[in-house]
Order: sequence, then structure tokens, then C-alpha cells
Amino acid sequence: MSTAPTSIAPVSAGSAIKPQTLEEKVVWYYILGMYPLYFLGLLPFAATIVGLLAPAYVFFNWLRQPDDAPKQDRVRIPVGVWVWIAFMVVIQVTLIAAHVDFGMSDRVWRTSARMATKGFYVLTFFIIAGGCLNIRPQILYRATSIFCVQNLVASAIVYVWSRTGAESITYMPPLAGKTGGYPILLYLVEGGENRQWLFAPWAPALGFAAAIYLCLVYRDPNKWLRLLAILGVIAMVLGSGSRTGRVCLIAVPIFTWVLSNFLLRPGVQMLTGVGGFVAGVIGPQIFQFLKDYRASLDAERAGSTEVREA
Repeated sequence: MSTAPTSIAPVSAGSAIKPQTLEEKVVWYYILGMYPLYFLGLLPFAATIVGLLAPAYVFFNWLRQPDDAPKQDRVRIPVGVWVWIAFMVVIQVTLIAAHVDFGMSDRVWRTSARMATKGFYVLTFFIIAGGCLNIRPQILYRATSIFCVQNLVASAIVYVWSRTGAESITYMPPLAGKTGGYPILLYLVEGGENRQWLFAPWAPALGFAAAIYLCLVYRDPNKWLRLLAILGVIAMVLGSGSRTGRVCLIAVPIFTWVLSNFLLRPGVQMLTGVGGFVAGVIGPQIFQFLKDYRASLDAERAGSTEVREA
């Protein structure tokens, strides 16, 4: 049984991108509805539900497909996905064994397993779904771009609010206590800096999400929507005060261009593989040499170093 149409019209820069299959609609409306879910306190709960249902849908279609189904319509689970599943089982068994070894009660390890499912395992579930469900990448690009435009507006509102000197609004959504949600906080003053939270549980998480969104919106075929989405990503990074996010603003376009133009060439792939192996072998020695060299320079002019550090 096919989980998506066998033929989908190509997407151009000016064409409308709309979800066509069940899985595309779930992903599309989940991304576009993140702020309503957030204000209701249902965002973490919805992510867990989608993350659990997606691989269940994959295995359901995989088990019920007929043996004589056409090759293009068959549900295939790649080897890499089976590797992810195997390591999930290993981690879960290790988690339970560690709790039992330390004499913890059944209630404690069940709680730990449930929290791991809502956190780490959800990422793995989405990887399983992404590797098996027939979801067009353009759906992710467009939905993420629209969501980043929403964040551009939200970040501007929060910035204006913080500049007026008004206190940040903090409240617990009505359903957050029952679904494992987190309190809504517009921004938090840390070190004299207003750090925005927006839809994230804390400011660094907003910067981390923005770095991932940049990889997706960079591929949107609509140049004007892509530009607005990138501005939204920049607003999220600068508003969150994330140093890693600022590095990603520069690194992601560079690496994307390099991967798109050079890494697909066989010669570059071979050179990259050899270079990575050599770097892994001699990398610690080079790092130690640079560290010792820096220490020797500081020892030669200790007075100057103390003045600069002061």
C-alpha cells in the first residue's frame, strides 16, 4: 500500500506548495499551528503524539502491504532506520538496568523512561518517519518558512515590549500542568540583556531551533518568502542571545554552498574522507601543540597577559 501519491507535480518557485497526503498534512498543520499549541500548553505533548504516531503509521503500512505490491508503491524501511531502532532498544534497556542496579523503584524508572520518550526518543521517531514516509522536502521548506515569518512578527512584538520597560509576561498555560508543558515567558533579563524565549522552553533552545530552521528555509524556492524567513531566523538568533546560533548564521550558508557545489563530486568525497581520517588521527596532537605553544607565549610575557585579561 502506498503512503503517498506515486506521481507528484514538480514544484517551481512561483507555484503553491500544499500538502497532498495524510502525513504531509499532519506535518504541515503541526508546524503552522505551533503557536496556538504553545499558548494552550500542548506543544511538547503534540510533538510526542506526532512522533509516536508517525513510526506507528510506517510500521502499520509496512506490515499490511501485499507481497505483490508494485516496487514504487512499497513501504521500505532503510537499514539506517533499523540501526536507530536497535540503539533505541539498547538505550532503553540500559536505562532500566541502571535504575534497577541502583535499587530505584519501578515508579522511578517508569518516569525516567517516559521522560526519555518525550525528549530524546521523539527525535529518533521523527528520523524514522522522515526516512520512510513519502513527505516531500518542499513541504518542510515551505511550512518552516511560514513559521519563521510568524517568529519574525513575534520577535518584533517582544522586542518593542521589552524596550518600553514593561515587565515580561509570564503565565502557565491551562493544559501545561497535565501535558508536561512549560510556562510562557516573553523574555528574560540575563546579564543586563533581554533574551527572548518565544515558543521555546528557554532562550538557548530558541537559538538551537533557529539554526535548524536556517538549513530548511535556505532551500525554499520562493525567494521573497525565503528572505522573510531568513530575517525571522536572524531575529530569533539575535533575540535569544545564542552564541552558537550566531555562528550558525555564518556557517550554514557556507557549508550549504560547499556541500551543494563541491562535496557531490567523487574526488572531493575521497579527499574529504582521507582528510577526516588524518584529522582524527593527528588532531589531538595538533591541539596539544597549539595549547602548549599558547602557554609558552603567555609564560614569556606574563605581565602583558595579565593586563589584557584584566
